[in-house]
Amino acid sequence: MRILILLFIFSVTIDAHLFSFNANKSLLLSVEGDSLKDLILKDVVLNPKGNVFIWMNSECPICNKYPNIWKKLALEFPDFTFIGVFTSYEDRKMAKGFIKKYKIPFQWFMDKDNKLAHFLKVTITPEVLFIDAKANIIYRGATDDWFYALGKNKLAPQQFYLKNALISYKNIQPVLPFYTHPIGCIFSY
Repeated sequence: MRILILLFIFSVTIDAHLFSFNANKSLLLSVEGDSLKDLILKDVVLNPKGNVFIWMNSECPICNKYPNIWKKLALEFPDFTFIGVFTSYEDRKMAKGFIKKYKIPFQWFMDKDNKLAHFLKVTITPEVLFIDAKANIIYRGATDDWFYALGKNKLAPQQFYLKNALISYKNIQPVLPFYTHPIGCIFSY
């Protein structure tokens, strides 16, 4: 049984390839001895200003609608790093094909045994998490309100949740909403 332990420590710095924590003002989440830094592949370069993790699945119809939006956001917000995360149910070859097909310009990795998804309680693709340098979740949920139910979408999104969160955070403003319900393909740990 996995136990979620919240440990308050005091700061986080980011090395070139992984989170490293020291003793100043931060929150470290730990699951059976793993921390966020342990669950992200070492080749993934994190950004000290913030990182946007996007859970993807090449077979999810909604995921196949969003690559152009994610690419545009990554270009519009170069101060933050965008990272694609594929569940362990995804075939590596299909994940590579998805990245190549949509010319996704950001880093990506396979979430081995869905440990990161379990750690962060992600169960839907696509779901985005914007995490700051102190490992705080600033925003999580849908990219926007384009899809409002499975198989049901608007002609164009009207609420740009992730974009607004990035703008607010960058301008040192409160990020609201903090959470929106993602619509997409469900997976389990």
